[in-house]
Amino acid sequence: MALPTIASNYLALSRQTATPLIVPPSGVTPNLTKSKASNADEVYIAAIVCCPIIVLAGGLRVYVKLRVSPKWTIADYFSILSILCTLGFIGVAISLEPQGSFSHHLWDLTPIDLSNTAFLIFLLLETLYGPVIYIIKVSLLLLYLNAFRPNILLRYCVWIGITVIGLFYFSVVIAEIAMCAPRNGKNYVHAIIQPRCGNVKDIGLVASVFNVVSDTYLLIIPIPAVWALQVTRKRKIGLTVVFGTGLIALFSSIVSLVNRAILSTSSDTTWNVIPIYLALIVEMTAGIMVLGAPPIHSILKAHSSRFRNAMSSSKSRPQPRSLDVSPLHTAKHQHGGSAYSEMIQQLIDSYSEPLSEKASRDNKFSIDHESPSENDKEISDPSDEFKVAKAMCSKQVHQCVA
Repeated sequence: MALPTIASNYLALSRQTATPLIVPPSGVTPNLTKSKASNADEVYIAAIVCCPIIVLAGGLRVYVKLRVSPKWTIADYFSILSILCTLGFIGVAISLEPQGSFSHHLWDLTPIDLSNTAFLIFLLLETLYGPVIYIIKVSLLLLYLNAFRPNILLRYCVWIGITVIGLFYFSVVIAEIAMCAPRNGKNYVHAIIQPRCGNVKDIGLVASVFNVVSDTYLLIIPIPAVWALQVTRKRKIGLTVVFGTGLIALFSSIVSLVNRAILSTSSDTTWNVIPIYLALIVEMTAGIMVLGAPPIHSILKAHSSRFRNAMSSSKSRPQPRSLDVSPLHTAKHQHGGSAYSEMIQQLIDSYSEPLSEKASRDNKFSIDHESPSENDKEISDPSDEFKVAKAMCSKQVHQCVA
């Protein structure tokens, strides 16, 4: 992309500082003062909204990585590199407007308003976009590769995507530098307004078409792998939604393509280039969001599980441990000592009657066969018999309590 519409006027008007570079549309009066109309706010708003999202997604990815596995892979390094490159691209885009040449209507500019620094930044943005978006897309493809490594078809799709996308974007960068770089000691304004650099607008249009195709490719290839997983349907839908964040990038690339088409037929180049950068920033941010979606999902799932567990534990009260033992154990844990004593008495009474009957039978047997001894007489006494039975029951009770 270039500024061929001002090439014929720049040199002729370079000494006429009060003359606009192009004739304004019918009914429009050029504003050559310092308070020109500007659409730079679009880039500023995009930066304010997107930069925190990028930092948050990148920070959460690093946090989860350090907590789960300290071992870093090439996919992790590419993710960090893509975040840094995206922030750098946004910073360069913000620095374009203060130079005074872009974000204004071309009929509000005079030759003196064309800053060499502004055109250098403009060319830098055009050449940086290819490598930055390529790094982001490689990061996404490596994410797919790590997530679905056993899927052979997806592995082939990943490596084909890395190769084809890389060859295309770096070819575009080489072509833009070759066509628009200053020659013979000229500055960037002279270089970019030349007809040879004007052909780059066609390359930019082709690159936008390829961008839409590659974003569609990145959006589609993980879907079959997700639905081939042996997990529940709910889990498959959740993973599809996570990777479906790439729809934002696809929509942004379509908007960028439309703006490129408008730019290719418009003479108001310095104004129409800004919406393109807005779409590019949103597209890059959407790619970073896809990279940060898995760790964000993991953190939200962990915290939601903790919240549910805390709520369930607060509603439930601890119950006493129930053991299938004698009724004595249950009575021991009741409030007060009366129930415990009553249970002991019931246990003694249950032992007393059988033992009394047994002693009577023994006593009858001894009378029929031989004379009772002194000990036998003592035992045959009902009161003594009860004492023996009570002593035996007390011994059993003490053993149970112990």
